[in-house]
Amino acid sequence: REATTLYEVRARFPAAHMTSNSAGELMLLLVRPLTGRTHQIRVHFAAILRPLLGDAAYGVLRRDALASCPRLFLHCRCISLQDLDGQPFTADAPLPQDLQNVLNRLTPLQDPGL
Repeated sequence: REATTLYEVRARFPAAHMTSNSAGELMLLLVRPLTGRTHQIRVHFAAILRPLLGDAAYGVLRRDALASCPRLFLHCRCISLQDLDGQPFTADAPLPQDLQNVLNRLTPLQDPGL
């Protein structure tokens, strides 16, 4: 079935020692799925050889990569829905501390090419 995912690169980090992708970098992304398919974000990024950090199901990561990330690096920052009365409802959530700790250990590339 058709599925659409939009994304924006927010930061790039060197990671040649962490992943098997040819670019040798990690990217922090803002992702916006326009459809709601099961595992859509994970499947789409695995398909373009950019699996999510810590994704044992769809990723192609060496075991040492997981040592720096305690779990799948995927977080819903904001979601907008309609409540039972049909009124818009938005929930926001900051990045959890365990994932923030992973980011704090990385050094952004000086020229992120954005």
